[in-house]
Amino acid sequence: MKNLAERIDGGAVVEEMGTVARVDAEGFTVRTGRGDYRAQRATSCLVAPRLDDLVLVASTTEGRCFILAVLSRAEGAGAELAVDGDLSVTASAGEIRLIARDALKLQSGDTVDVTAAAVSVNAGDGNVVIERLSYVGRLLESEIEKVKTFVGALDMVLDRLTQRMKRSYRSVEELDHLRAERIDYEAEKSVCIHGETAVVTAERLVKVNGEQIHFG
Repeated sequence: MKNLAERIDGGAVVEEMGTVARVDAEGFTVRTGRGDYRAQRATSCLVAPRLDDLVLVASTTEGRCFILAVLSRAEGAGAELAVDGDLSVTASAGEIRLIARDALKLQSGDTVDVTAAAVSVNAGDGNVVIERLSYVGRLLESEIEKVKTFVGALDMVLDRLTQRMKRSYRSVEELDHLRAERIDYEAEKSVCIHGETAVVTAERLVKVNGEQIHFG
């Protein structure tokens, strides 16, 4: 390692190791064998320095001092990649992978945008909490073994609805209301309609047809 580097702003640059003695809003205080320095983090130093970190600093005779790198810190203390402003990570070819042994979290104060030709999510358990959701798509296919849904109000506007099921059970506590131009119910075996009061009215014709008809 060269202690004297190229001259910057007319002064010699000295590189040495030191320990972060103080962290505040204005920068860092680094303690070295030649004394304490007020230092700023270099743009290329992506790991945010912490108290008691061993760092590499570069200082000039004009009094400018920069932390170039974090060399070591307490075992298991972790690290934070921090930049001022926007950060873009680009791979011109290949993949970018984020791998964590335990948890992986994405957090944003504004928005999180995902743009891709395909998105795949595989997990044993999932939990999604969204205050407002808007979905626009051409086709939705799902295979679900069991669904439980608790909804305060559900409004749907459909051009066509087709359902195929083996058994259907529905319980309505108060009112079941249907309006349609035509209603067609067909059962292969039996149809049972029961109520305290049953009323069937028609403006023109009421027709009852069967091999046997029982009243009373």
